[in-house]
Amino acid sequence: MGQGAALALTLAVELLAAFAWLRRTRPSLPLPRIVIAGLLPSSLTHPLAWRAAAALPAAGYARGVLAIEAAVVLVEAVVLRLLLGRPWHDALLLALLANAASFAVGALLSA
Repeated sequence: MGQGAALALTLAVELLAAFAWLRRTRPSLPLPRIVIAGLLPSSLTHPLAWRAAAALPAAGYARGVLAIEAAVVLVEAVVLRLLLGRPWHDALLLALLANAASFAVGALLSA
C-alpha cells in the first residue's frame, strides 16, 4: 500500500474512532470539532511516521515501528489536548485508541 492510500485509510479509521469516542464522552461537542480532532493529528504525524518507518532496517523493524507508534501517540495526544481542552489522560486515551484502530486495520489489510 502506498503512502496516499495508507494516509486515507488512517484518516478514515481514526475519524471513526474519534467520532465514536467523542460522541460518547462529549456528546455536546460540535461535529466540526470532532472532524478536526479525527483528522488533524494524523495529518500532522503520518507523513513523518511513514518516512521514519521506511528508513528502518529489517533487523529490529518491529521495535522501530513500536517506537514510532509510541511517539505518534504522544504527539497526537498533545494535539488533542490543545484542540479539545480535555485532561491529559483523555487526550492520551483517544490518541491511543485511534492509533491502535488504524494500526490494526492496516496490519489486517497488509497480511
